[in-house]
Amino acid sequence: MENFHRREFIKMSAWSFAGLVTADLDQLIRFGQKANATNGFFRENEPMNWDAFLTEMQRICARHQVGRHSKRHVRRIADLLRKLDLKAPAIQAGFDGYQNDRPDWFEHDLLHTEVNFQVSLLQFEKGEYIPHHDHPAMCGVVFPVNGELEVKNYDLLPSDFPVEIEVAPDGISYQKNTALLRLGQSELLRKGDVGTLTEEAGNIHSVMPTQFSQVLDIFTPAYNEVNEAAARWYQVDETAFYEGKKDVYRAEWYKNA
Repeated sequence: MENFHRREFIKMSAWSFAGLVTADLDQLIRFGQKANATNGFFRENEPMNWDAFLTEMQRICARHQVGRHSKRHVRRIADLLRKLDLKAPAIQAGFDGYQNDRPDWFEHDLLHTEVNFQVSLLQFEKGEYIPHHDHPAMCGVVFPVNGELEVKNYDLLPSDFPVEIEVAPDGISYQKNTALLRLGQSELLRKGDVGTLTEEAGNIHSVMPTQFSQVLDIFTPAYNEVNEAAARWYQVDETAFYEGKKDVYRAEWYKNA
């Protein structure tokens, strides 16, 4: 009796396993394809699918420590973006759903976000731009899909300008802070080009498209309450170098007094 039960159990288990494998075969195939793509097993000209891209981003960003090997970190992300299938449904949905809802300001679609990174689609009409701002303790990668943009990156220099208090017409008081910025890089990015910034290099930047442009924008880590609160928007006087020093500009930023 004991042997009979054991044999029947083995028989039933084998049939059950076969049924499970058959039922989930499609899922197993998809998982295998995703794993192959994630591990870099591509045909030479085969683009990376969206799921594989996100999986590899998770792996890369989980290993990154703020301020350590950040140039290598953004290069890895840039290389990954160049492999991405730009016809992925998640990206195409952003293209297809585009409407210029905010004249004089770019449209932003958050395609994916988690703690260690976020992926956005930015779409600009000609004349729309992002003025000078920073990304504290973050790395960024700008990847034009269509169009052309002028991107300028700056570094913050040590300075000891006094803080001033200004009162706006609505009666709210603000601290006016003065800073010095050094232009590190100015480049014209077109489809397939990549612009980067790290926590320590080129973290302040401006983005000025010269025509209708669509851009994939990655930040690592993703925005959170801490880095959003620390971010600054700068008003930069680019009409002249500060005290004649090449590529050094005077800038101002404000916060509530």
